[in-house]
This record gives sequence, C-alpha cells and structure tokens, in this order.
Amino acid sequence: MGCQKELAAQIKDQGADYVLALKQHQPTLYSEVQTLFEAGLATDFRGLKHQECQTKDNDHGRAETRSYHLLRPRTEWLAQHPEWKGLRTVGMVCRERQAGDAAPTGEVHFYISSLTLNVAEFARAVRSHWGIENKLHWVLDVSYREDENRCRKDHTPENLAWIRRMTVSLLAQDGTKVGVTCKRKMAGWDDEYLLSLAGRDIV
Repeated sequence: MGCQKELAAQIKDQGADYVLALKQHQPTLYSEVQTLFEAGLATDFRGLKHQECQTKDNDHGRAETRSYHLLRPRTEWLAQHPEWKGLRTVGMVCRERQAGDAAPTGEVHFYISSLTLNVAEFARAVRSHWGIENKLHWVLDVSYREDENRCRKDHTPENLAWIRRMTVSLLAQDGTKVGVTCKRKMAGWDDEYLLSLAGRDIV
C-alpha cells in the first residue's frame, strides 16, 4: 500500500487509523519529517510531545534492535499539511542488525500517522506491517522464484508482479491444507479447482 493522500482519507472516512511509511520519492514530506526528528534528537525532544520504546530480538544467530519514536509535531506544522486527513503524529524507527561476527548494519524509516501519541500502538502497527511484508516476500521468493525472473522489457516486470500478488491473495484464501507451490500445481492440473480460486475476491 502506498503512502497516498487518497488512501489516508479513505481510511479515516471508514473510521480507522493509518500508519503510512514515507519513501524518498516524496522528497518534501520525507525531508520535513526527517528534519523534525533531527531537531528533536539534538535537544533530547525538550518541549516536544514525544514517546519512545525499544525492542530486541535474537533469532537464528542474528540480533536486531529496534528503536521506535513517535512525535506529535507542533500545531503550526500539522496545519501546513491538510492534504493528509487526520494527520496527528510522525514516527521514526531505527533498526540495527548484527549477524554473528559481521559488522552491524542499520537503517532508518519514517512514518506519518493518524494515531494519538501512543508509541506502543505505533510499534505494534509497524511490526505487523513488517510481518505481512516478510511473509509475502518469502512466498514470492520461494514458491514463485520471483528473484530469478529476468523479464525486463517495457511493463512486463510490473505486470507480472501484480499477477503474482493477485494469485498469492487467491491461494491464501483457499483452505486446502497444502503449501502454495502445491496449490499452484493443483490449479494447473484441475480446472474445477482453478475456477474455484478465480471466483474468490482479491484482498
């Protein structure tokens, strides 16, 4: 899901809240949020409405530390962005990983949100999103062998990516107790099974 004004408005209109990741192809907003956090860190967020928390995981020989920061910008700044319906807070997540004896690596992500100042809720939303993304990427890589695809011409890569994600959604809704790879084979072998998948809603 992209970080889009229409998406934010639709979510709020339906009575929910959003946590949307900022990308650098939105240079102005990305830079503004980055500057807010840089200024806050420089003063230890003195005089600002800010919360933070940290989580640590150790799995499969890899240690990962995540620092979550949630900031409520000043009213003047929020007033400059009426295009983001319900915007209340901005978030930053710093992730540091270390695998074995390798040098640690880190990355920083920025978010905009309609959540109130509740960093635990923000952290849960971000972690849930990463969990969904990681699971999807694993399925696409292992079952669809997406990384091995060499299509590069015109719109072919984007079109194939959409088709893969659409079929992952359809297969995930099927209750058959077999893996995705097996379901794909069954769809190729059995027209009735294929048609039963085609009749489902794409979510």
